[in-house]
Amino acid sequence: MLFTALLRGLNNVTARIRYYSFYCWLMDAFCSPHASVDPKQQPKFIRKAEYLLALIQTQTDDALGIPGINYASAKASDSNSSIFDLQKGTYNESGGTRTGTYFANPGGVFAQYYARSLNDIKLIGENEVSKRDKLYVASNGEGYLNGKTLANAFAASIGSDNISLFLQCVDDGVVSRDQLGSLKERFRMKSFADAEEERDLLIKLLLQEDFRGSDEVTYYRKNTLLLFLEYIKNQPGNDHNVDFPKYVYQQYIKAPSQDPVHAGWYAYYLDDNYQYQASILLKNILGILNSGPYKDLWVELEALVHEIAKGITDVLSAQGYSGTVEHVCSLLKGGEPQWQQNRGAYPAMSEALLNLFYQTTVNEPYLESIKDIQARYFAMTGVDDFSRFIQLCKEQAQWPLEDFIHDFLEKQIIRKHFRVAMRKYHQTGIASYKFLLEDGYIRFLDGVEATHMDSRIGTVADFLRELELYDKDGLLPLGEECLELEGRL
Repeated sequence: MLFTALLRGLNNVTARIRYYSFYCWLMDAFCSPHASVDPKQQPKFIRKAEYLLALIQTQTDDALGIPGINYASAKASDSNSSIFDLQKGTYNESGGTRTGTYFANPGGVFAQYYARSLNDIKLIGENEVSKRDKLYVASNGEGYLNGKTLANAFAASIGSDNISLFLQCVDDGVVSRDQLGSLKERFRMKSFADAEEERDLLIKLLLQEDFRGSDEVTYYRKNTLLLFLEYIKNQPGNDHNVDFPKYVYQQYIKAPSQDPVHAGWYAYYLDDNYQYQASILLKNILGILNSGPYKDLWVELEALVHEIAKGITDVLSAQGYSGTVEHVCSLLKGGEPQWQQNRGAYPAMSEALLNLFYQTTVNEPYLESIKDIQARYFAMTGVDDFSRFIQLCKEQAQWPLEDFIHDFLEKQIIRKHFRVAMRKYHQTGIASYKFLLEDGYIRFLDGVEATHMDSRIGTVADFLRELELYDKDGLLPLGEECLELEGRL
């Protein structure tokens, strides 16, 4: 929710900013004389174009982050093939897409990853042709960078001969290996060589106002990207993907602000940290459940949680943290705990919980202010997981530490995981639960790894690197120029 609001129009699953230009051009090309404007034909046109683009990337030296590249590479590696059938790569023999094609979604990569983002950032619109059919078109409004302008810039970068050849291959439904070679230089999705105008327009796109469906004008995306560039300038060589939210968090702690971007990323960091620590707890619960006397058995949930809570409490007590929840939190007010790096499930879980107790003592004073900012600027009215943890610490302040841990692990880690996973299963049909719960018993199904949500920042980092705003050594001249010319709003 916060990621979407702070970076309007930037999703967290794509790795190539040039796809924004490509899809604007592709929507425009479909509505041109090169193709039919029948909305039922548009997904077929998009899928063939996407598969063709993936085949082109197999001829380059950097196809990382290209959707459909695994399927395309497998086809291109067949040395006996000099002609590639686009129809066979986009639809299987039964006319479906789920198996045996470059991408499972019937609407292609566009429908799954880009349509909503392009709509949010006002690069495309939807023309309702009938009650059941709609046609995606490049936007052509005034007062902002529209899809038509970006489509024209992409076409100019590619060149008329390459545009004609690409569309001819899509229309014919076949492409030769020689044609792929002819198209590869101009259709590189990571490079902006000889495409400076297109690159500059994409930078302008990222720095223009957000579009939130109201009269309010905001610049959360722009100010986030400028803040990220400031971070690169001040922290060269760091792991940018993970450390940026922490950098903003540390700034906020030093000088709390009502600025929605600083407050938003501060709250994002706390939520991410909670999710990371919770995933450490879940991972180790599953490890215990899948080993020793519990392996492959139905286990009484109460007995399992009691054992784990006691094991964690014993480790914390040995480190000097015991008594009530309130007492443990008071011990942490003097500073961040120095943890002895011991291996094993209980030490790892103890460290994760101690981190949450420490963050509670540091951030509890800002809780109401953050709630107000989230409601006022981001329309978030619910209680996030970390705020709920703070509330539990307040409500259960006089509980013995072991009782608190027992209750927290059972309700907020085990039962919540199962509840959320089952809800997703009913919505999507995809089973993501890692254990079964039935009549007070639990049984292991599959493991999980602890990860940060901050990997989403990798998308932002990729985009800004590709736009030549910074590299591994720090800001580039174009990035410096953005910081100098674009003030905060």
